[in-house]
Amino acid sequence: MVTRVYDTAKKVYRKTIRQEWSIEQHSPNGNIIMHKLEAEIMLNEQSVTSNPHIPKLFRGKIKALSLTTSPGFFPYPPEMGDEWEQKLTISSVGNVKLKREIVVGGDWSTNLQKQVVTEKRKITTEDTAKIFNRIGKYFSEYHEPNIVCDGDTWELKLTNTAGETFCFIDSTCYDHRSALSRVTKLIRKISGLEYLLGFDAYERMSAPMRKVCANCKKDYIRGDKYCRYCGAPMGKPAYIKEDFACIYGPPPVKRTHTCAKCGYSWNTNEMIDNERYCPKCGGTAPVTGEEE
Repeated sequence: MVTRVYDTAKKVYRKTIRQEWSIEQHSPNGNIIMHKLEAEIMLNEQSVTSNPHIPKLFRGKIKALSLTTSPGFFPYPPEMGDEWEQKLTISSVGNVKLKREIVVGGDWSTNLQKQVVTEKRKITTEDTAKIFNRIGKYFSEYHEPNIVCDGDTWELKLTNTAGETFCFIDSTCYDHRSALSRVTKLIRKISGLEYLLGFDAYERMSAPMRKVCANCKKDYIRGDKYCRYCGAPMGKPAYIKEDFACIYGPPPVKRTHTCAKCGYSWNTNEMIDNERYCPKCGGTAPVTGEEE
């Protein structure tokens, strides 16, 4: 028996299935019968409640929550210092824990190495109730999911005071959930967890953000001891929003740089070459050769 809490989700799902069936029945391919059978199965009362695409809407009062955020790395693979995954847990008594998995080495396709960093906070029961009420109200209503392949995702598990668990999965790539964005900002503000990704990870990860030298804001090149553009020591990188532009001009030129101090030499292949300093010692490294 489907309870009243599923009515909204059931109506939306039925409408979607019927629209898909009305399109597919005119299709010349041989999948029409399968689509019809699938539609009939999905319209069954019991299957609607168990269908993972229609999450069980939250009811009751939240006792605990866990929010796992996984940033997407398309088209760029993760680098040293990138967040691989975060898991935030909040209990009804105000215990807050953020577990962060940070990339520290290896190759992401074979042996990616990660370091776990855990931060703990204690917030008041009033602040906890404020967070729980906003989240509980939002997930007691149906919202169309927008899962994006290779995009940032979050998984939220809510446990109510009756011991029931409700699970929701979606993407952070959409900015139509202003309510959830405000929730993440509220948690950051109350808990002081600066690096919490949460529901609005798109603001920090999907912009996308680019690593740059903290001094001159030029490219941060992994492994360099000194910035090739300004000569400053390479400490922790800064992050800026990535801007894409289509530039027309002469073809790239192969240039050779040689450090006047230590003799280290390397090549570049750019249309415009602004590298001027040695990444090994910080000495000046003028262009010593060009090849088109």
